[in-house]
Amino acid sequence: MKFKKHGIDQATDVFNKNYTIEDRGYKTKCWIVKSPDKSRGGYGRIWFNNTSVSSHRFSWMIFKGEIPEGVEVCHSCDVKSCCNPDHLFLGTHLENIRDAYSKNLIPALKGERNGASKLTEADVIEIRRSRSEEKTTYKVLADRFSVDQSNIALIVKRKKWKHI
Repeated sequence: MKFKKHGIDQATDVFNKNYTIEDRGYKTKCWIVKSPDKSRGGYGRIWFNNTSVSSHRFSWMIFKGEIPEGVEVCHSCDVKSCCNPDHLFLGTHLENIRDAYSKNLIPALKGERNGASKLTEADVIEIRRSRSEEKTTYKVLADRFSVDQSNIALIVKRKKWKHI
């Protein structure tokens, strides 16, 4: 979105009418959109020039400039409805996801729900049963299930697949 037709002053006026300042425990106060859109996960929306735009993206454009193609505006404060430009940074989608994951904002998928998993819950149960009842070696189990021996050891010791 560009501000050519209506100008940066009008955009700033619209922006200023749509947020309040709140202390949300971050280093500086958050600028919270007055009516975050719950249907969009709590991210704020602002109407400008007959277009609905994310409030944090709108804030970035007013205070910091254009957003390059394929780049996201990310929150360092992790408050979805915040549009304080000092709490925003640009990053790729992958960088945004990694940031959220590193802050435990995205739960790690366990077991079969994790797309990188090579084993099923039934495999894990069988690995533990074979090891305890038949005393099958880690090497034999690793070969049978096409994983390395260290994975077998972690599964048997319940350091991996703890939920099973």
